[in-house]
This record gives sequence, structure tokens and C-alpha cells, in this order.
Amino acid sequence: MSRTPGNDQRRHVRYELIDFALLEGATISDPIRCVIVDVSLGGLQIRSKSALPVGEQCFLRIAQLGKKPIRIRGEVRHSGALRGADLVASGFRFLPEDQDERVQIMEYVHTVFVRRSELVAS
Repeated sequence: MSRTPGNDQRRHVRYELIDFALLEGATISDPIRCVIVDVSLGGLQIRSKSALPVGEQCFLRIAQLGKKPIRIRGEVRHSGALRGADLVASGFRFLPEDQDERVQIMEYVHTVFVRRSELVAS
């Protein structure tokens, strides 16, 4: 599927941000430090120094200011080097196992939305 701007077929609105997280998985020996650059109700995009195993189901532990980190299960959908940078861009689709995880995702995305709204308003 082409990712040209006019051909974006995402189902959810994405919000840009900068948040820090650790990626953990069965085939990942040490947690991978990454930066979340955008998020939606369906997933998020991260940047890291390492390519991630496409199709791997793993956990993303997301830091939250003043709160306990959240741990969300998902799948790596794509992972590729960014042209002109020493970073890899990867797509992560949320795979919540139960209602509690769905609520965690919704609350996290809502928090991001509120933070973005406050920035625009100021």
C-alpha cells in the first residue's frame, strides 16, 4: 500500500507528540528505547535506533508524567530506515487483550489530545 499524502487510508485521526517508551518482545533480547511521534486510537508510530521485527507481537511500556507507565500489547506493522537519519520509523498497531487495556489506550490518547489542545490554545 502506498503512503502518499492523498492515499492515506487510516481509520483514526493521528495526534503528533513526543513521548518516551520501551519496546519489549519475545525475540527482543533487551528492551528497545523509542520515541512515540504520533498516536491514534488504532496505534502509534515510533522512532528507534533499531529495526523492529515486522509482525512481532510485543509490549510497549509508555512513560507518563506523574503516573505509572502503561503497558500496551500490539503488533509491529512496518519498520524501515528514515532517509537521511540514523533512525528507524516503525508502525505499532494496538492489540488490547481486554476492556481494561482498551480503556488505558483511550485514556492515553485522550491525554495526548488534551495536551495538544492546550498547546494550540496558548
